[in-house]
Amino acid sequence: MKDRDVPNKWLVTVTIVCGTLCIGVTMSMMNLAVPLMIADLQADIDTMQWIITGPMLVNIALVPLVSWLTTVIGTRQVYLWAIAIWIATALPSGLSDTAGEVIFYRLLQGIGGSLHIPLIMTIMYQAFPFHQRGLAMGIQQGAHWAAPAIGMTLGGYLLQLHGWRALFFYPIPIGLVSIGLALWVIPNTREGSRHSLDWVGLATLTPALTLLLLAVSQSQRPGWGRQDLLLLASVGLIGMVIFVLVEGWHKTPLIECTLFRQRTFTAAAAVYFLTTFAGMGMSFAVIVFLQHVLAYSPLQVGLLLLPATLGRVAGELAAGHLSDRWGARGLSLSGLMIFAMSCAALGQVHQRSSVAFVGALLALGNTGMALTNSPIIHAGLRTLDDERISMGSGVLSLVRITGGTFGVGVVGPLVAMAERWANLLPLAGSAATPAPTELLLDGYHLYFVLMALLIICTMIPALLVQQER
Repeated sequence: MKDRDVPNKWLVTVTIVCGTLCIGVTMSMMNLAVPLMIADLQADIDTMQWIITGPMLVNIALVPLVSWLTTVIGTRQVYLWAIAIWIATALPSGLSDTAGEVIFYRLLQGIGGSLHIPLIMTIMYQAFPFHQRGLAMGIQQGAHWAAPAIGMTLGGYLLQLHGWRALFFYPIPIGLVSIGLALWVIPNTREGSRHSLDWVGLATLTPALTLLLLAVSQSQRPGWGRQDLLLLASVGLIGMVIFVLVEGWHKTPLIECTLFRQRTFTAAAAVYFLTTFAGMGMSFAVIVFLQHVLAYSPLQVGLLLLPATLGRVAGELAAGHLSDRWGARGLSLSGLMIFAMSCAALGQVHQRSSVAFVGALLALGNTGMALTNSPIIHAGLRTLDDERISMGSGVLSLVRITGGTFGVGVVGPLVAMAERWANLLPLAGSAATPAPTELLLDGYHLYFVLMALLIICTMIPALLVQQER
């Protein structure tokens, strides 16, 4: 693979950053707006959670299609459709009067998000010459993490001032800027030769992953029994097996399984899945832990998370740039060790721990994730030919979606299991039964330690990443 000096790489960067902020700020503000929407729309939490989990299911169905779409209408056209769909559905979402209407338009909005997720990785990667593609991934990931920082601060203020509808309206101008720049600077390239869609692969992969993610996401919801969840998971696993068998003989598969013949790509995908699984799970668990166990106010949680998130942005930029010089293996191993240390230390936090200590641990964990994330993505994609970058980006995006959803979904079951174990221990020692808060504290402590062990195990596939410079 040779270096390619693509003109206007920084204008391409501004275009992608604007689009990422348009979508990311909306998503981060949505987490803060859920309580407001529940009160205003007179809905319960089980209903409103579909404004977040619903689009995730749409992502599962559409992310694998992006590589095929770029061969049909071109990269620029897919990007324009992604942002245009997001903006077009934002307005009716903000004008909705019922929870059902918001959920419906959010599902449509998920179509735009699904097209955007893998495409920005491809565009940024190919806009930069070979020796700067680590930096490209750092910028792209940095923009992804800048959105929550803006959403938690400015977004929180706007929600307080104008209500939950503001989360859909205010990011629209940023998206319009992205569309205008995209028409100017993004080349309308077509990846590979045009071919027919693998309908059989789509018909097996989509329901299989949907059932698996549904089983995980609904595991703590009332009305779902253990047998129902096991049935969903079993059918989903059978569907995945069928998908792999089908893709093996298809001439133009939905997902090229031959990508996994590349040792570095396979190792990078494994590390990306496990770190996303642990990272998204930890992010969700820490917010609940700080508020429900340590009794922090939402404002205190926001102030603690903001420096850590800004550190994540800076860390992604630095790690991406350094991976161009030093390679990915050393950076990712260092990041994994730091992340594991942070998780283990959080397993020792209690009600008397200082705010500064907790904030330092969160910043440490985000630093570790930043050192791992951009370099490992760069390592996986750099082993592929330019014609397969779009497919590789789609696979890694699918890995991120499934890893993050599974990671958040298992937090509740693991913490509940740890609580039950902690409740049994006093019986053996004939001690008094601990208070519910103490049991919950023990549950989260065990979850944090388990995540630390998982991250240490993730260092094994990280060692298999080929060291290139």
